[in-house]
Amino acid sequence: MTAKGCNAENELRRNSAGFKWVQAALCHDTARRLSLILGCSEPLAKILSARGWREPGEAEIFLDPKLAHLGDPLKLPGIRDAADALIEAAAQRRRITLFSDYDVDGITSSALLERLLRVLGARPELFLPERLSEGYGLSAAAAERCLRETRPELLVVLDCGTNSRAEIEKIRAGGVRVIVLDHHEPGDVASPEVLINPKCRDGGRGHVNLCTVGLVFKLCHGLLKLEPKLQETFSLKRHLDFVALGTVADLVPLLGENRILARHGLEQMANTAHPGIRALLSVAGVTERPSTEDCGFRLGPRLNAAGRLESAKAALELLVTEDAERARKLAEQLDEVNRERRQVQEAMSAEAIGLAQARLQAGDRVLVLAREGWHQGVAGIVAAKVSQKFHRPAFVFAIDPATRVAKGSGRSISGFPLME
Repeated sequence: MTAKGCNAENELRRNSAGFKWVQAALCHDTARRLSLILGCSEPLAKILSARGWREPGEAEIFLDPKLAHLGDPLKLPGIRDAADALIEAAAQRRRITLFSDYDVDGITSSALLERLLRVLGARPELFLPERLSEGYGLSAAAAERCLRETRPELLVVLDCGTNSRAEIEKIRAGGVRVIVLDHHEPGDVASPEVLINPKCRDGGRGHVNLCTVGLVFKLCHGLLKLEPKLQETFSLKRHLDFVALGTVADLVPLLGENRILARHGLEQMANTAHPGIRALLSVAGVTERPSTEDCGFRLGPRLNAAGRLESAKAALELLVTEDAERARKLAEQLDEVNRERRQVQEAMSAEAIGLAQARLQAGDRVLVLAREGWHQGVAGIVAAKVSQKFHRPAFVFAIDPATRVAKGSGRSISGFPLME
């Protein structure tokens, strides 16, 4: 391959906003080969080559992702063990509780798994932690309330729990079986009976970009393979709109299996069988075939708003209800909460940007901003806006005037991870 054919020079350009654009290295020979084999235009082939798609087979899957391209779910570590535990618990009429995070990934995970477990014969309880009083994930307070209110014999923790070592040890010591499906970075990793997290050692590196609803999809797929008779009464494809919504809203890369699930889930969403999704599309003003933009900027924020300002219970109920009238009322309620969330967020962002400008003038390189009266539930969104505007790591905290305790979130820039 000639130097002329593979121009590896990086060209820096600056646009009107002041950003530097780096033009990826382009191999013209590869682009021509892709164009010939795939039968696509040369400009498209050049884009594919520049973005790293050099092999025709991989490029074809990227352009036309099919459900047939999905891998065997039972090869993902933990899936078979989790499926066996759920089948056994359902057969023995054990009490099952689904404990999920309060964001879109968490509630879509809970809604999807709840549907299949009901077909399996179980009647799972659904549990959500309270952001403002119990904090994130499987906290000690949330775990205690969950055990007290639902009395599970099998606890399935969704979109959190990887690092809840002490809480899970205590739960298991009380005789409760624990399964965790999560995609967050491992730290002090817990020891549940089954842990499904591709980011953990031996966790299934080929699925590292899946969010939790993607992992729940793999678990449901595995259950259907182990219990093929379930396919007579349960269509996993019919519930792909949940998977697409959670995947897009969680901002995971739309590559590999994520791309397949998002593509076919959006197609399913256009003809959804779920009253809650129909009502959500209606209040969001989505009248055409739903897109990733709709999921990320119209549907997702309305579901997330409830957990940010109040409780995510209404959002979860919206996804699981079969009552169209109840779905309409819940969607309207979430729409109103989202309008309130925007007002709170805009006011808080304006104040935070003003504080950030003062800190920059004082020479701060990392922005740490805090104030009484700010809302903890939108701290992460505001931190992201501040970080993006000033290209600095930013931490935003809401101070409780009664306790003087500050709670908040941090966001960073590319190349400066907060966790390392």
